[in-house]
Order: sequence, then C-alpha cells, then structure tokens
Amino acid sequence: MDDSLFGESMAGRYAPYDEADFKEVLQEIRGKTGYGQQRDAKVRKSRYGRIPEVVRAIGEEVTLWQELRLHEIEPQLAQARTRLLHSSEILEVEEANEFISSFFNREGLTIRPAYIALFLERHLLRRDYGEFLETMQPNDEEYFLTVVAFVMNRAYLSGTEAIWYILTGKRIVLPGLFSPTTILMTHRLALYLQPPGRPSRSLLSARELALLRLGGIAPSAAKWADLWAQWNHQYPDWHYESWRDFRKAFARARTRLLNSYSMAFAYEHKETEDPKNFWRWLEETTAKAMGQT
Repeated sequence: MDDSLFGESMAGRYAPYDEADFKEVLQEIRGKTGYGQQRDAKVRKSRYGRIPEVVRAIGEEVTLWQELRLHEIEPQLAQARTRLLHSSEILEVEEANEFISSFFNREGLTIRPAYIALFLERHLLRRDYGEFLETMQPNDEEYFLTVVAFVMNRAYLSGTEAIWYILTGKRIVLPGLFSPTTILMTHRLALYLQPPGRPSRSLLSARELALLRLGGIAPSAAKWADLWAQWNHQYPDWHYESWRDFRKAFARARTRLLNSYSMAFAYEHKETEDPKNFWRWLEETTAKAMGQT
C-alpha cells in the first residue's frame, strides 16, 4: 500500500476499461481455451469470432455495474471518510498519497488478525457491515480495512482499487494477483457464449445502458417524474408515456445488469477451487459456440 502502487495508476488508467484490459482478458482466454489458434473463415464470422467486439461491450457493462454498486454504498463511504479524513469530501491525488504514506506508519500500530483476514477474504456483505463495526469496535486502521473489504465485496475491486476509490472517488484498473477485470469479464463472456439462443440479446442495449446511466447514479432524493422528464428531453426517440413506464424500464435494465455480474464471487471460487474443471467447462462452452460439438 505504498506510494509506488498508486504511482502506477496515474497514467490515465481510469474506468471505463481500456485496450490493455481487453487484451488481458483475451490473452487469458487464448491461453486456456485455444482461442486465437483457429483460422477457419466460417469460425471467424461466427459469434465466437466477435469476441473482441463483445469484450468491449462487456467492459462497458462492468464499468456501469461497478458505478451502480458504488452508488448504493455512498452513504456508508461518506461516513467512513468523515471518520478517517474528518470530512466526507474526497481527496486530491497528492492528498491521498500523503494519507496512505502516513496512515499505516504510525507508532503503536495494532491490527487484529480478524481484520487482516477480512481484508484478504473480502466477504463483507452490506447487511453485516454495521453490525461488524459495532461489535468489534475497530481502531482507525482496522476500520479502514473493514471499509476497504466492504467496497471490494460490493463492487468487486482489488484492494488498491478500493482504497483509491474510498479516498478519491475515482476508479482505476490496476492489474495484480487478484484481477477483478479478468474475472468479471471472462465470467460474462462465458455466459454470452453458452448456447442455445441469441447471445447478442444477453448484452444490454444502448437504451438500457442510457437508462442506467441516468437513473442508476441519480441523487437519492431525485424524483422519478423529474428523471422521466429529463429522459424524454434527452432521448425523444425513446420517449416514455409516463414516469411509471420509465421506472419499470429502468428496473428491468438494472435487474439484467446486476444478474449478469453479481455471481462474480461464485465464479471466482469455482476457478480457484477447481481450476482444471473450470477451464474445461469454459473450453467446452466456447467449442459449443463454434458448433464443434
């Protein structure tokens, strides 16, 4: 958690995910399933051959999914910033680096093993968050690790990414031993490739993406009637007759997005606990998509 970790993230690596992240996902799939070794023209025209295009669409969905998840817990993060920073306001880059440099270097630092395990395991659910803080009575360092674990769980970020978001409100993509980008996007790609049906329908439409961008990160006090009026003004071709129709369309889009990515932890465990069978399953899935089985 020293300055060098954050220095690596300052070269414009903010969401949405960039070309390097797409290449990382594709490279992972190439190495495990043989993708990239096929030369048949028919295959290249199939949905399997559209993987780079689909990965870009999935990257946009991942970004939006994380925005919605982080927006949901902003009240808790404001409280955390107030305790740690004595203000709910986010820090500038230089201030965040100074905070990290000094926070874990104080004399008499004590962190109980339970908090270290919590940080490493990341399994801190929203319903457990308040109770955990109340019963364990953490000091500031332990409290910080609790908040980081909470953000990692809710928005599926790595530890460094979660710390950076808590302090600055900015999202970065920082490759490491735990790569949420690869896990989330490979999981979603496997779902896309599974037959039968029309996989393109499994991706969010342009209208659904727009609905989630407008309504998903709106202030908590925003009224649906006001959002509906704003929507009809911005998107006259996608006009809704009433704010209730608008709200229903938003709810459907939100459910589709959350259902597509909220299985990330289960997917990660499947890969960790039985990697051979996991990648065999992914290879079989891609083979079916190519019509080889």
